[in-house]
Amino acid sequence: MASGGTETVRLRRAARWCAFRLVNRLSGKALDNSNNTGDQVKIIQWTPNGGSPPQWTMTKVG
Repeated sequence: MASGGTETVRLRRAARWCAFRLVNRLSGKALDNSNNTGDQVKIIQWTPNGGSPPQWTMTKVG
């Protein structure tokens, strides 16, 4: 996300599928997919406005 250092995310599995809204602690902006769900989509940050934000899932790598 934006400047401000590296964030460590620790997750606990509460269910088989979990969705998250990712918000930068410094800017207060949330990660968004610029209204597109295809491959190689531009990822942006936006100011949450109470609407329905995208939900992200985490995938273990390695």
